[in-house]
Amino acid sequence: MKPQDQQGGGSRAAKKRAKKKKKNKQPQPSNEEDRKELVETTKSKSESKKRPLEEKDVAGHSAKNKSSKKDNAEKKKANGGGGILKKPKYSSEGASTKNSNTAEEDQLEDTEENNMQEEELQNLDAQDLDVLLPQEIQELITSDKFSLQDLLLLPSDKKKKQSTTSKSAQKSNKDVEKMVDEDNSVQNPFQELTSKQRARCALNILLAPSNICAEEFYEEYWEKKALCVQVQKDKNKKHHKHRFDGFLSLKSIRQWTERHTLHYGRDLNVTRYHTLTPGQPKRRANIDPPPYQDNKTGETKYVQADSSFVWEQYDEKKATVRLLCPHKHNDTIHSLLSLFELEWGCMVGANAYLTPPGGSQGFAPHYDDIEAFCLQLEGRKRWKVYAPPKEARLPRVSSEDFTDEDMMEQEPVLDVVLEPGDFLYMPRGWVHQGITLPGNEHSLHLTMSAMQQWAWVDYLELLMPEALEAAANSETSISLRKGLPRNFLDYMGAMYDQRDDDLLPDKLKEGGKNKEGEKEGNDNDNDEGDGDGAKEDYEEAQRQRLALMQENFREEAKKRIMRVAKEAMDMVDAACDQIGKRFLSDRLPPGLTAEELAGTTEGQKDAKIWPTTLCRLSRPGIARLVLEDGKAVLYHCADNSRVFHERALEPMEFEVDDAPALEQLITTVEPEWIPVSDLIHEGMGDKIAIAQALYDEGILAIVNPEGGLA
Repeated sequence: MKPQDQQGGGSRAAKKRAKKKKKNKQPQPSNEEDRKELVETTKSKSESKKRPLEEKDVAGHSAKNKSSKKDNAEKKKANGGGGILKKPKYSSEGASTKNSNTAEEDQLEDTEENNMQEEELQNLDAQDLDVLLPQEIQELITSDKFSLQDLLLLPSDKKKKQSTTSKSAQKSNKDVEKMVDEDNSVQNPFQELTSKQRARCALNILLAPSNICAEEFYEEYWEKKALCVQVQKDKNKKHHKHRFDGFLSLKSIRQWTERHTLHYGRDLNVTRYHTLTPGQPKRRANIDPPPYQDNKTGETKYVQADSSFVWEQYDEKKATVRLLCPHKHNDTIHSLLSLFELEWGCMVGANAYLTPPGGSQGFAPHYDDIEAFCLQLEGRKRWKVYAPPKEARLPRVSSEDFTDEDMMEQEPVLDVVLEPGDFLYMPRGWVHQGITLPGNEHSLHLTMSAMQQWAWVDYLELLMPEALEAAANSETSISLRKGLPRNFLDYMGAMYDQRDDDLLPDKLKEGGKNKEGEKEGNDNDNDEGDGDGAKEDYEEAQRQRLALMQENFREEAKKRIMRVAKEAMDMVDAACDQIGKRFLSDRLPPGLTAEELAGTTEGQKDAKIWPTTLCRLSRPGIARLVLEDGKAVLYHCADNSRVFHERALEPMEFEVDDAPALEQLITTVEPEWIPVSDLIHEGMGDKIAIAQALYDEGILAIVNPEGGLA
């Protein structure tokens, strides 16, 4: 399974603007008492509220929602000037002034609301608190009016471009429009949800026919066991059969290969699982030409696909056509994957598999290094799924191909036939194979992939080398730079370790037994006497001395390991930033909805930022703020390509004292907004400049108070 094709970078203009920003450094309190007084003063300020957009926000802001320059300067000083790694949560500091009565009323209101929700939320996982779904939405998920495509809220211009929309999907869209006419509500009920809520809805739609909710799926199945959801087990089979319509079809794939320039190995593969030589086991064979290296440039070149050859292999040779990363050319699939990146918080990719009828099979039995989510779009395919080998539970790499002989003694955990609307989930390491049924029915399914190289071990691979280097170069401790004990190899190693013979290799066990036998034989040959007792005492003393030396070495090693571990614990957040940057580099550009686009530079050109302008990140999680070389550096994926790593990241660089305002902006997400005047900074001009830079970069959505969008 290949990862999805995308990577991104930022605008050079915005980057230069951010670098050119010069700040007048605010003087720090002169002594410790002043600092303490300033911290207490800051703590006594009421908290700045991020709030949902309401009518009063558009019309203007009351005095209680405005903050003075003096207050903001004090807050910045109390935060130490913006040390982002040590104190990242600037947005919790107060940025508005209120009279005491208003503050007490707000506090009472918040307390009552918290008490009402406390019992309901106490058993929920923290990461699920922002994806709670209204009851009416939960009911809509299992209704017969909406498909998975309706959830994506594609902009109308992109819907028109989709050549893959089927009649059933078009009928679903008409049902939505009809619903609007009847009750004069919003165009689509999912528009009222946040993007994280829609992402959770997408997972629940996949699971809907099984009556398993997302929470149960994560608890019982995620990374643990395979799950097959079949529409035939649900009463609403007619609806669920078409719930995946509008993504791909046999017809659209034929048109796509005929109208576009595609390349083998980069855009598609043609493959078969069959007997290459009579009497030999079946093997998978890629029929398409492999890539080659340009002799002049050394660049890898891919052979251009011949459409007539591809379909000849499909129609006559019963070969499977695998579309690699179809989201590169398909907005609907791109939007779906972008939504699931919000749900899973990792890179999500996709491949599509078109297998001809008549018992055809494109791939040998194998397991993958990804969590696989298979959506059956057309036709039927029989799947056999096997529990993972013990040595391959949650593997880091995909397996080599197995043969039919390898699988003969293995009993499948699942042996199912997927039909349109069915869904199959397989964790990493679960062996699987699929074959079409006899007859004239082809199979088309879309496989979404997640969690590739996204395990604790991948995180620790980033963290531990940095921790080791930091501990080794410590100015306060030289323990890791001290030399190893003299001649420690004379008593350390497997050949000297007798603590647990069961852990020793067989050869060493035999060697030890032979030595003991020789010793016993020698003892029997020797005459009894005082010399024998002295020799035994000496040997016992030597053994005890050896054991003590081994124990001392292990204790010294343990101390140094713990020293590195302590250093690692101090670097946990920094390592999270590093893997977060990797995620931003790998992931897709956000598939924004029409409403999300309307607030960005895509929806309103040349908009200006004012003190009353309301701001928020255009999509949660698309930007990350880190501290590097004494600068506040902002990474984002808004300019990413759908082609994997096609462009390098180009972060925006700011002064460190811009960090509090930057963090407020990128942590304010739907349904909340924050006015520019509430940003933590000493000058209004700086606040406006920071917000303008992020808006021009395309990652900030804004609303101006004059009447809505700028």
